[in-house]
Amino acid sequence: MQNANNISAFEQRYNEKLEELATELDVALPSYRELMTQVSGLLAEDGHPIDVIIGYDDFEAFFTWLDTLTAYDQMDEDGSLEDHKPLLAVIYEAIRAGEA
Repeated sequence: MQNANNISAFEQRYNEKLEELATELDVALPSYRELMTQVSGLLAEDGHPIDVIIGYDDFEAFFTWLDTLTAYDQMDEDGSLEDHKPLLAVIYEAIRAGEA
C-alpha cells in the first residue's frame, strides 16, 4: 500500500526508524532504497536470489546469517551491523512481502 507521497508502508516505517536512529548514532545511515540495494547485492554476491529471504524462519535467523556474511567488512570498517538492525528488520519484512 502506498501513501500520497508514493512511498510504501514499509518505506514509511523505515523512515520513521531512520529518524529515531539518526538522533542516537553519529554515522550516516542509508536510505530505504540504498539499504534494499545493499542487501540485494550481498545476496547476489553470495549466489542467492532476493527471495532466498523467504527461507529464513524469522528476522533473527536472517540477521545472524547477514552478520556472519559481513563480519570481515564490519571489522575493516570498525562498524557493527547491530546499529542497522532496526532498519534491516524493515527491509527483511518488505522483501518477504514482495517489495524488493
